[in-house]
Amino acid sequence: MQKTKLAALLLSCSALAANLWAGKKPQYEVGTFERAAVMSLGSVSKTSDGGLLGQSGTRTTDQSFLASVVTTPEGEYYIDPPLATGRTILQGNSANPFKTWFMTNLHAGDKVLFAPECDKHNVCDIYVPDPDKPGQTIHVGGNFLPAAQKSNTTALCGTGKLTPEVESQVCKK
Repeated sequence: MQKTKLAALLLSCSALAANLWAGKKPQYEVGTFERAAVMSLGSVSKTSDGGLLGQSGTRTTDQSFLASVVTTPEGEYYIDPPLATGRTILQGNSANPFKTWFMTNLHAGDKVLFAPECDKHNVCDIYVPDPDKPGQTIHVGGNFLPAAQKSNTTALCGTGKLTPEVESQVCKK
């Protein structure tokens, strides 16, 4: 019963998202595929008991996936693969929620077209044109790592809170 409710909720949310996305035109960028990075969500163990002889067993499933690292002049995008919603609903948390897709087979240097929408914490919704279905996009998640990073090394310069040795190393005069 709960799986049916969850499936109905997911379908209605995806329909709503499709309607919202239909009115928008994505601002595509061209990036360069660099590598696949293994991202781990941990593992899930499922215990079963009973059986004919009363034996029990535990099955552990790894929840890792390959994120595609795509670089632009502004920084790196870590693009997650699409979710396997049906498999996750049917098999529960013992199934890996991600599926393989075309970016799994890319090589370093390949060009990628994508439209990122990132929040102030660099968590992104990413839209990728589907090469198997022209005119359609694949909506996935991801993260952005800017090329220019902030540093805290000069925050305490001139405040008297640093030793002279530390201040001479990090503070420019």
